[in-house]
Amino acid sequence: MPDDEGKRMLDDVLYRRGFLVLPAWSRPVELSYLASWPEHRFGAWRLHAHPETPVHVVGAGSDDPVVILGDVFVAHGTATLEEVAERYAHGDMSVLEDLSGKFALLAIEGSGLRAVQDPIGAQTVFTSDRHRALASHASLLAECFGLPRSRSMTDLMAMPEQKAKTTRFLPGDRTLYDDVRLVIPNVELELSTGRTHRYWPHASLPATTREDVFEAWDEYFENYAAHLSGHEEVVLGLTGGVDSRGMIAVLRSKGLAMRYESWASMKEEESSRISAMVEHLGGEHRWIDIRRWIETDEGRALTEAGRRAAGYTRGTPTMPAHAADASRPGGVFVYGHGGGVTAGPYSLRAKKFLPQDPLDRARYLHAGPQRKTASPAYQAANRQAFQEFVERADYGADLHGVDPGLLLYWEHRMANWASLQIAVHSIGMNAHAGINSRRLYAAFWGLSSSAHEKTLHAELIAAYDPVLAAL
Repeated sequence: MPDDEGKRMLDDVLYRRGFLVLPAWSRPVELSYLASWPEHRFGAWRLHAHPETPVHVVGAGSDDPVVILGDVFVAHGTATLEEVAERYAHGDMSVLEDLSGKFALLAIEGSGLRAVQDPIGAQTVFTSDRHRALASHASLLAECFGLPRSRSMTDLMAMPEQKAKTTRFLPGDRTLYDDVRLVIPNVELELSTGRTHRYWPHASLPATTREDVFEAWDEYFENYAAHLSGHEEVVLGLTGGVDSRGMIAVLRSKGLAMRYESWASMKEEESSRISAMVEHLGGEHRWIDIRRWIETDEGRALTEAGRRAAGYTRGTPTMPAHAADASRPGGVFVYGHGGGVTAGPYSLRAKKFLPQDPLDRARYLHAGPQRKTASPAYQAANRQAFQEFVERADYGADLHGVDPGLLLYWEHRMANWASLQIAVHSIGMNAHAGINSRRLYAAFWGLSSSAHEKTLHAELIAAYDPVLAAL
């Protein structure tokens, strides 16, 4: 690949669909790829957004605008997006339950800026306390300010206990840079001070029935289908799991046109079902072999951009090149992420032996089977990371009776592993978490009997597509 052409290709896809927010006085490193990113000024702040990042400003021209970055839609209720944004700007945090998509929401108030994101954190947001900046990707902030990699996190990634993990991601809200951390879902960041505070749950969860779950599910997907229909194409991740089948069943019932993709790393238990599902669904389907490299100039650029999108924590991902290979501009890929949140696998109802304390439970769950034999160095690194995480996630706030394990699965595992998977995929094709609603999660959690049984998801599938439910 010619050096100049290779650099141009890489610049085009680096931190694709991303953004960077800086104080007006900040003087970051000059980066060639930012030259093509439109710049927006909002009082004491300036925003750089990738050309493919939607930027929606509510209250443009006012001193206190609300800036919405990314894909957003009203998933519940009858308020307009503008009404929701204005109510958030005036301090009504409960209204955020109405929104879904993959987005960051910025309320600018003179020299202050408050930031939140979509429910599951599908739109990753990272911040630097020292530089009072935030961005869609950890390495974007690091490159802007010339930040070195963290010695402690580099050492942790090399430890055998970390390498032995089936699903690998860093502990807490840590990244590969000491001065860059993940903004945690359900926690609002005040960028000018670096302070965080929890805004959800803001009240005790109401008791619900299965009918309530079905109603919330149908409302959410009715609005999501309408939102997705505005995209050039919609691609669903097709697996044998209940999350994937549940989404496909309800979205097909809403008349949404889709095609499907599966990947070769799937478990045999799930992959064996795919052919029968494809025959029933009748749509276009392709298998992706993520072990295969796409050895083209564009493929190599997308792969390198994927490494940086993940903050160098997910190896060398081939998925961006595979995703781009068959996608159309303006399309979106939908993962089944979020179904696990409804199932509550980290709750005391699911695992009665788990520690009560959020810090101990987070460390216990993250270490997995290695916790019994882990080295003192591994244990110390995890303890430090989770002490900071529990503090910044504001687990000391009133959780209104919600089991902290329900939040830990959502705010730690999903906000790290799942959201970085989405960030990497979005380099090749825009991607969403498909089951992404606080109201929907609360409806599942409010059931008096076990809301976390797969049988309930099976019933949801059968309500929209009995044949798919039986496969």
